[in-house]
Amino acid sequence: DEVPMASKKSAVGVGQRLVHLRSHLPLLDDVLLTSPEKVPVDDVLDAIAAAWSARRIATGIATIYGPPGRDDEGFAFGIRI
Repeated sequence: DEVPMASKKSAVGVGQRLVHLRSHLPLLDDVLLTSPEKVPVDDVLDAIAAAWSARRIATGIATIYGPPGRDDEGFAFGIRI
């Protein structure tokens, strides 16, 4: 079982997220260095992770966690990463 990450607002949580994102996004530091100064680091990391997931979903290589299928409103079950 995986241990949950620390709060994304803590130094440990930011470090954990950087380690994970760097393993998939070699240009992560360049993105961070060019992000707006007033945007909190956890928001920038959330946006980067969302963009990475969206790309995986769009290219059909996302991993699906949870049950397959859709609910009555057409929303997919599970989480795609």
